[in-house]
Amino acid sequence: EYTITDDNKINNKNNRQKPKNVIDFLQKEINLTTKESIEICKSLYDKQPLDIKTDNNKELEQMGLKISICKDNNINALNKWEQVEVNSYSELSSLMKQYPYSMAQFDGARSGDNVKGYNNVLIYDIDNDKAPKMNLNEAKELLKSHGISAMIIPSKSHGIEKFTKSGKSKGVEDRYRIVIPTNREANFKSLEEFREFQQLTARALKLDSFLDNQALNDKARFYYKSPVTAEPHIIEAKRVMNIDQLEATAIKRVEQRQAEKEAEAKRIEQIKSNLNQYRAKPKSTQTSSNNLTFTNVEKMINIDIKKLIKHFESAEEYEEGNYTMVKTAIAKYSII
Repeated sequence: EYTITDDNKINNKNNRQKPKNVIDFLQKEINLTTKESIEICKSLYDKQPLDIKTDNNKELEQMGLKISICKDNNINALNKWEQVEVNSYSELSSLMKQYPYSMAQFDGARSGDNVKGYNNVLIYDIDNDKAPKMNLNEAKELLKSHGISAMIIPSKSHGIEKFTKSGKSKGVEDRYRIVIPTNREANFKSLEEFREFQQLTARALKLDSFLDNQALNDKARFYYKSPVTAEPHIIEAKRVMNIDQLEATAIKRVEQRQAEKEAEAKRIEQIKSNLNQYRAKPKSTQTSSNNLTFTNVEKMINIDIKKLIKHFESAEEYEEGNYTMVKTAIAKYSII
């Protein structure tokens, strides 16, 4: 029987030993190695809630929230984008009922290449087309628990039965947008940083299970206007969401992944520069093993991964969104 002490240690009530910190617990109680313990701690740390609150005694009406709106009649909202500033949620909801809108700022026509920055606002679309689902009241309670200012506004399909392209009903569900002001505008150098930030932010807000990843990854995402009858729901708070830690973490993770890729590429180039060390060697006469004792690294590096999977396993290949999927009897591979 274990309990957690006030100073965040783990106490085994079945013995008289002193409570242990997490590393000591994993090594001495669970008998894991130091490497295994550290990997678990790193994984746990990545899952910890991120700080999303900032002390701010100013009311939202005094802050100045910026959002991009489109005054183009084109259904795809391609042109006539402009940034506007609002001083209240009532003003914001009024704009969202009149125009398509976006958290991105555009330099010219709406496209990923023309995104020049982002506004001090986060926008999420909850469709509830698949499980898990979160109704509007549950969303309000979740946002209240974060202690940050926010607004929920129903979308045009709220409370209306939706259908798939094949005619299958998606049901009548609560469908709405969540709008969250932030302490400042986000700033990213790459699409990878933006996408990492989006994933981290959704997780910090505990919304990740209810969102469409494809929408999260689209830096030029826009949202259709809500119906004029849509009633906005305000989550009252004197704090706005702090994105400082989220942005810094996203940028750091992308930099780490890039460094790992560069190091791997460098190792491959080193191998290629001296392939003779991997050439065929005669098998020892002192062994009866039939195992190969050499490999052709150049061919191994250049082999098609799908061909490799299909060689060893009976596989079915198909497309899923933007990814090529290879499904076998024991596994499912996403080919990136």
